[in-house]
Amino acid sequence: LLMCNLKCKFESIRNAEDLSMNGYIPVLRVENILLSGFDEILLYLVRKDIVSFQNLKNLDYLFLHSLVHGILRKAELYICWVMEEVFQQVTLVRFSAAYSWPAKMTLPYEKRKEVLKLLKCHRWLEKSPEEVFDEVEYACECLSTKLGTNPYFSGNNPTEIDALIFGHLYTLLTTSLPNVAIGDILKKFPNLLQYQGKFSKDMSRENVPQDGDVPCAVDAVRPELFADVAERIDEQWDGNARLFEPFGRERVLLYEHSDCLAVKALLLMCNLKCKFESIRNAEDLSMNGHIPVLRVDNLLLSGFDEILLYLVRKDIVSFQNLKNLDYLFLHSLVHGILRKAELYICWVMEEVFQQVTLVRFSAAYSWPAKMTLPYEKRKEVLELLKCHRWLEKSPDEVFDEVEYACECLSTKLGAHQYFSGNNPTEIDALIFGHLYTLLTTSLPNVAIGDILKKFPNLLQFCEDFEKLYFPLLPMLNA
Repeated sequence: LLMCNLKCKFESIRNAEDLSMNGYIPVLRVENILLSGFDEILLYLVRKDIVSFQNLKNLDYLFLHSLVHGILRKAELYICWVMEEVFQQVTLVRFSAAYSWPAKMTLPYEKRKEVLKLLKCHRWLEKSPEEVFDEVEYACECLSTKLGTNPYFSGNNPTEIDALIFGHLYTLLTTSLPNVAIGDILKKFPNLLQYQGKFSKDMSRENVPQDGDVPCAVDAVRPELFADVAERIDEQWDGNARLFEPFGRERVLLYEHSDCLAVKALLLMCNLKCKFESIRNAEDLSMNGHIPVLRVDNLLLSGFDEILLYLVRKDIVSFQNLKNLDYLFLHSLVHGILRKAELYICWVMEEVFQQVTLVRFSAAYSWPAKMTLPYEKRKEVLELLKCHRWLEKSPDEVFDEVEYACECLSTKLGAHQYFSGNNPTEIDALIFGHLYTLLTTSLPNVAIGDILKKFPNLLQFCEDFEKLYFPLLPMLNA
């Protein structure tokens, strides 16, 4: 906010997380909207033309963003909730302080259980503290190398990614916790220390107005704000809604088809009509790199999560569904393993890349762009996978990860028809999109379908979901 010279009033409140629809804080109230966490607030600034969305799509931003969220933030969660001494002396005391008895006796442990499940899904729970500190050092080494001798990560002037990185580095450097010496790791990288010192000085809190007349004050929050996304959104579903996706199955990539299928399943479940349009370069419409793109109420919403959050704000989907432990765990299995495996298969496995990915991706472009853009995209994906330590995996290790995810999904599903019992919910739509795509897509030397066939209940789940909803697809496509 300081970088963008935007005034707002800061308020410290109890249970700020309870205002959030996605579990992230802080929560910004602006124009009768509640926005939660760095990414959602940044996306709002993009839509207001305060920040250029091209900044968010370049390779450096995506790589650095993944370092922060893929390593530093997970390390912070691990330190707070897994390391017993920190949990007992710091986390338990601070988290419970927001609640009265008896909630303060139970909620910290429920939150801990939730975080441990998420970390387990990302294979962080099996790490020792020393391994976590090694991950932090690896992230700092990557950041230090990228920063080099520049004052900021994009050169001489700070950008949005500097704000994100500064928030985490400065906190790790200045926070004292029992038996946690992450500050000592950061001190190995003098340019990072110099960077955070310069950023802290340039963006001094003294520049933030504290008067009560500023327009973005977070006060008098009303419950009905949870259902609003903007004043221009009508109470009824937009009958002119359009869903943009890449050209048919023969042109779409593995992970793109999974994402599109999941969104279609979500719209079918909610009985929402829209017109499907297959277009070239659908990804270029997206502000976050995800597809499909839904145009509704003069908004462009990209990917399953953003479309789902819109439905929450329209009161079509209950936002309580998104905050329960099972949803968060299953969501992390899909995005933490299955989607990364799909990216790996498409862009890392050479035979698939040459025979399938290169042909399909380049088909959307004319010469000479078709000769260069696939390789630029490949470089971007490889950087992201490297950041999450997936690039160092062999194909067999990736297939083992997929089998682990399927085993977790199968165990959670059990003998139920759907993951939440007898009726499908939003998480079923997401899981179906990925499982069905992996089951029905044929790629050279990739036999993920054989892995899925080891879990009969997952096969039955896909069959039941398809029979229930996808005969209705022509009616959905208004």
